[in-house]
Amino acid sequence: MRMNIYYSLLLMILLSVASIGCSDNNVPSDKITLDIQGTLDLLHNESVVVKIMTGNGSYQVDSQDKDIAEAEVVGTNEIKISAVSTNEQDQYTTIYVIDEKKQTAEIRVCVAKLKELQLDIPDDCEIYTDVEEDIQVVTGNGG
Repeated sequence: MRMNIYYSLLLMILLSVASIGCSDNNVPSDKITLDIQGTLDLLHNESVVVKIMTGNGSYQVDSQDKDIAEAEVVGTNEIKISAVSTNEQDQYTTIYVIDEKKQTAEIRVCVAKLKELQLDIPDDCEIYTDVEEDIQVVTGNGG
């Protein structure tokens, strides 16, 4: 009888130690995926919202160079990236996205220099009301 009690206590101790060792801390983390791939091209003062498709929540963002582009979390799964560089050359930086389980993603950002508007106007072009002429844009900033 005494041996049965001893074995029962030993079994309860072993089961409690085994159950403590099995915790849910080893749940795999979701990799962060975004709705863009490649380099994000922006012009000065332009902003874009990037959606986080998968991840683990509680996102933080950081810009490698805040003089080129800034980032902030808006909503629960969106990041607003704003171009701030006014440099005469194209500028590049990286935005880092980090979630609560320390998974990371990177967004490469290029802030393009502003280009002067150049048009290709035919020599025989005359502008009158109610008359249409085709004029080609050679360079510019889009929009």
